Parts: sequence; structure tokens; C-alpha cells
Amino acid sequence: MRSVQDPASGSGTEPGVHRPAPATRFLATTGLSVAGTALGLLGATGATTAAAGDGQSGALLTGLYMSTVLVTSAVSVPYAPRIGRRLGPRRAFVVLQAVAAAAWLVAGVALVHGLSTMPVLLVAAPVFGITGGLSTVLRPILATSYLRESGGTADAFARLSVVSGIGWAVGSLGGGVLLSNVALGWGLVLNGLTIVPLVATVGRTNPASEPSTPRAMDRPWRTAWSTLTGSHTLRWTAALGASSLLFLAPITSLVVPIAQDLRQSPLVAGAGLLMAAFSIGEFLSPITVRRLRTGRHDLPAGAIAGAVAGATLLVLGVVSAVLVDRLELLVWLVVGVAFGAFRYASRAFFTGAAAEAGPPEDASTNLAAVMLASGLAAPVGTALWSGVIDQVSADAAVLFGGIGSLVVGVVVLVASRASNRRGTTGT
Repeated sequence: MRSVQDPASGSGTEPGVHRPAPATRFLATTGLSVAGTALGLLGATGATTAAAGDGQSGALLTGLYMSTVLVTSAVSVPYAPRIGRRLGPRRAFVVLQAVAAAAWLVAGVALVHGLSTMPVLLVAAPVFGITGGLSTVLRPILATSYLRESGGTADAFARLSVVSGIGWAVGSLGGGVLLSNVALGWGLVLNGLTIVPLVATVGRTNPASEPSTPRAMDRPWRTAWSTLTGSHTLRWTAALGASSLLFLAPITSLVVPIAQDLRQSPLVAGAGLLMAAFSIGEFLSPITVRRLRTGRHDLPAGAIAGAVAGATLLVLGVVSAVLVDRLELLVWLVVGVAFGAFRYASRAFFTGAAAEAGPPEDASTNLAAVMLASGLAAPVGTALWSGVIDQVSADAAVLFGGIGSLVVGVVVLVASRASNRRGTTGT
């Protein structure tokens, strides 16, 4: 039977055979890869926590591993527009994700076969960081291209948060149960395998609109600096992003040591349960985005979301100081949903404010600039949180994060409103 051409995918299909739309395929495979990311995070941080030995906190070793990932991620970000221009945004994303999949598979197999945990993960961490950092800049651009019917970058990112929330919940709950019964290295192996369908989708399925080719950049770091200094909006957007990575993000990357401090048993299953609560909040973040953006620009809306996320951490810190055992865990799960909703809403607004601060061809440059500036705060936040957890308690770390995020959110909100009144926002 003669085949007909599917304009969405560029491949032949049989007449009458229904194929999912490009947006659906992109969302589905993204959700699957996010589920794998949850498995990989639980496996890697569970292994680093276990490497500290019985009766000791694994926060410092976990912080060392995560800081290595975050530092290499941050310093690679300025080069994303150059790679996107040279290879094209889609091809660049495919290559990066394929390399990441291979790295997760190799590291996972090494752990399954009994190789020493910290050397394996510290060798693999820069690969995870570089591929992740470069992909972080390209992913919002691709999401907007595949989800063209969405209202803008923030809306597309919020829509992506729905499937990401589902993926995190499935990966966290399933991974918590699975990795409590098998070698932790299998979490890394499964992470690598779940990236493959996303690579195939982006490589073979054309989006609704092709992403714009980034402008040429000869000096990525200087370009990032000049981009930030030339825009009030981007500077405050970078401050908001830095606040999120310094005060909010470590609660996810250090979830296994936090669960250990909360006396959860089995440990990985308890950590998976906490991650699932945050991911349910991510699933609800599009509702938060719609409510907060009414009558507001992306930056002030993101500042409000960040401040409220900080307030939820304050609640968690106070609760943990007075409650114990199952009642404490129950409050963490309930409040954790609210934390996830506002944290990921803040992230969506951060992405939207950066990507739409100029013409489409400048989106990757603007994203790279603010992600570089904010990304440098990520390893600092992880180091601070891991030190506080190890030397004091998880409660103290959560209180620290909550106060910091609340204060910065209020400052950015006031500054952005003052800038709007003066008419000085934009590039």
C-alpha cells in the first residue's frame, strides 16, 4: 500500500493511521524523561548518602557530587547559543541528550557492577552538568516551538510542568519503591534509557514552528555580561533565578539526606515520597501561573511566587521543629505540594521573563545570560544547605531557605514595580 507523507513528522504513514500530534509526542517523551530524571536523582544521591557510611550524614558527599554537577552546568551555559547556532537548536538538543543518556547508562552500569561510588559519580558529574546546562537553555525554546498554541514562553513552560509533575511523581514513587529493593545504580541506568524516546522525538518530529537560530556570538561570556548590563529586566530576572537556586532548589537535590535527617525508613522510599509531593505541586503550577499573571508581567509574578514558596519552607521548618514521626511527614507532604506549585510557577515566570525580554532570535542569548548569572548561585546553595544539614539539622536548612527566598522575592517585586513605573523595563 502506498504511504502518504505526514507533514508533522516528515515520515511516511499509512492512510487512515492516526499519529499523535508533535506537541503530544514532545510532552509524552518529556514526561518519560523526567520520570527517569527522578530515578537518576534518587539513585545517585542515595548512593552518595550511603557512601558516607552507617550512622553518618551523607549531606556533605551528596553536596560535593551535586555541586560538581551544578558548577559545570553553570559555566557551560554561555556556550549554548553558539552550539545552537552551529548545529541548529533541535540538532544541538538531540546531540546533548544522546550524550547525557550514554553517560547515565555507563555510570549506572559501573555502580551496578560494584565500582566505588564517589569516583564513578565525580567523573560522570561534569558530563551530567555540561549536557544539562546547555540543554536547559535550549529546552524552553523547543517547548515554545512544539507548543506554539500556548500564549507564550511562560505558558508553554507551565504546560510542560504538567507532564513534568506527572513524570516526577511516577519516577519518585516508583523509584523509591524500586531502589529500596535493587541496586541504586539501576536508577541511573533507567534514567539513561528514558532519555532515548525524547531524543528520537525531537530528532524525527518537526515542531509546529521551527525555533529561531540564535545570533552569532564570538565571546559568549562577554556577550552574557553585556546582555545583563543592558537590561533592568534581565538583571532582576537573574536575581530571581539566583534566589530560587540558592534558597529553594537544594531541597530537591538533597532530598535523600533530608529524608535521613527526618528519620525516614526505608530511606530512598521516604525521599521518593517527598519528591512526589513536590511534583504534584509542579503538576498544579499552571493554575498558579494563570492566577498570578492576571494583570502582571512575568517578573513581578515570579517574585510573588518565589516569596510564597519561601513562606511554605518557613512553615515546614517550624513544623519540623515541633512535630515528629508520621505527623511531621504528613505536614511535609501537604505543604510540599504548595511549595512545588509556587516554586515551579516562579521558574516558569523566570523563563518567560528572560526569553521574551527581546526579539525571538535573542531568546537563547537572554536565557543563557540569566541562567549563567543565576546558575552560579546553585553550587553555593547546595554547599550551604548540605553544611547546615550536616552540622545542624534539615529543619535549620529549610528555615534558612525560606527566609532567603521570601526576602529576595519581596525585594525583586518592589524593584520590578518601581522599574515599571519609571518605564525602564525591557532591553
